[in-house]
Amino acid sequence: MTVRFVLLPALALTACQPAAEPDAEPAPSAAATTSASEPAAPQANEAATESIDPRFAPPELTPEAERGEKGARNVLLSWAAAMEKGAFDSARLLFGDGGGKSGQSAEEYAASYAAYEGITIALGDGEVEGAAGSLFYAVPVTLTARRLDGPARRDGTITVRRVNDVPGATADQLRWHIERLEWR
Repeated sequence: MTVRFVLLPALALTACQPAAEPDAEPAPSAAATTSASEPAAPQANEAATESIDPRFAPPELTPEAERGEKGARNVLLSWAAAMEKGAFDSARLLFGDGGGKSGQSAEEYAASYAAYEGITIALGDGEVEGAAGSLFYAVPVTLTARRLDGPARRDGTITVRRVNDVPGATADQLRWHIERLEWR
């Protein structure tokens, strides 16, 4: 009953509003409008403007878990999920330098997997190792799929890296990212 009384005034107000004219453009939302005194956000580079589809972004972990093997595997599992769903842009963005560490542009990366259908990624186990102020986690990776000429399989090694907690490291350096993917 209470709901009915709350909705009736809202419906009455809506009914009293004039209908929008068919050729009229919709009014901009409050989020889309800015005041004249606010500068536009700079477009620093391509990597800064691209973002990973939230479905494939690594979930947040506790700081302790993020620094260790769980954080490293988190990135690898997100990459595998993106690859399996054909979200190659998101998969590439999990490489360091906003995807630059893949060694390919977004178009080249997507084209290199375009012939594969039904991609499945298998990740092996690894151990976190430290060297020169960084942590590395390398694991065997297998891609299986279908191609026009039959089944396909690629084996290799995928390595993620993060800067060990050194003074002056940026937030990006402290995040696990794919450093390299080497197919045999």
